[in-house]
Amino acid sequence: MQEVAVAVIIERGRVLLGQRRQGNRYGGVWEFPGGKVERGESPLHAVLREVHEELGIEAPTASLLTSVEHRYDDGGTFRLWFFLIDQWQGTPRLTLWQQAEWVPLEHLDHYPMFEANRRVLPELIRLLRESEDERYMRIALDIAAQAARRREVPVGCVIVRDGAIISAGSNRTEEWRDATAHAELCALRQAMERLRTKWLDGCTLYVTLEPCPMCAGAIVLARIARVVFGAHDPKAGACETLYTLTSDRRLNHRATVRGGVLAEEAQALLQDFFHAHRQKNR
Repeated sequence: MQEVAVAVIIERGRVLLGQRRQGNRYGGVWEFPGGKVERGESPLHAVLREVHEELGIEAPTASLLTSVEHRYDDGGTFRLWFFLIDQWQGTPRLTLWQQAEWVPLEHLDHYPMFEANRRVLPELIRLLRESEDERYMRIALDIAAQAARRREVPVGCVIVRDGAIISAGSNRTEEWRDATAHAELCALRQAMERLRTKWLDGCTLYVTLEPCPMCAGAIVLARIARVVFGAHDPKAGACETLYTLTSDRRLNHRATVRGGVLAEEAQALLQDFFHAHRQKNR
């Protein structure tokens, strides 16, 4: 059975897709780059060699996603080994195909893809969303820890669009003597000012604690596309716990929500802060 090593190349949450030239077996179909595994070569070495030879980029390593078997219409079969490459150097030479594009995850389903490539998409999307969510949540946790050192309740928030952080905020209620100065509102205001718009379509908001009703309402008004939070808030959570404001179909906008990302770390930060606060006030 012939073996093919396939490279799923990542850049800022996007993947590289190419469209085969007309005239070959799958002309016009979109696919990930790859090539044959040579005799005596492992699929891992093959995929690193292929991206160097065909795209002109250097990748220090690659992580195996999965392998699938594909059958041609004439009965021939081959196995594809899919590798995730999220660290690489150079500029890809996009000359392999009739055309090539960097495609956001949410747009992959709209491409007429090579069927064997399509079979890996659910796992790829799940993996990339989880890893991306955790990466940005760790940044929000660092911001929350900085707030704790200023004696603010440790909640941190970042807003991301197209793989880039456009704003960040932490609690400022003590410093500003403002009950509304929650991390989310600080980040929302900063994002609107930077983008010079009141709508934040296409943005994801990462926050270490589930938004309260005030912040959830602001998220809806700003048209945030997605909310990812860490610890659930049993006293004021308005995304999943007490209320579901961000996904309420009676409102004119809804955001998709993912809760519980690095929840233990976020909860520990809050518990340590309030424990120290109680000890100090005894």
